[in-house]
Amino acid sequence: MSNRLQLILFNVDGTLVDSQASIIAVMQSTFDAIDYPLPSRLKILSIAGLSLPNAFKVLLENEDQALNEKACNAYKASFANARIHQEKLALFDGLMDVLTNLRAMPETYLGVATRESRRGLDA
Repeated sequence: MSNRLQLILFNVDGTLVDSQASIIAVMQSTFDAIDYPLPSRLKILSIAGLSLPNAFKVLLENEDQALNEKACNAYKASFANARIHQEKLALFDGLMDVLTNLRAMPETYLGVATRESRRGLDA
């Protein structure tokens, strides 16, 4: 057996957590709050990984800066609503067993690498 340390890093959204339903729910709440038509599911999911201002430039089709800022603030407020967010989050099937087995391996450390906020990661 080797004594070499191993570090295994996981992305969160789409790797550990099936976050699509959560993203759609938060966006629905956001677009309701700014009274703007909700883009298609495909368009919403296409902005994954973008910063909020850049994501809303795409989703709002380059509307004015004031609406973009309003959307960013509404998204943050919607995201902070743990009831909306946490009800929709779930680990992929079987993943907890995989993580448990990896964690039990000597000299192996697990971590996450994500652009998610700490608040989002904790949720």
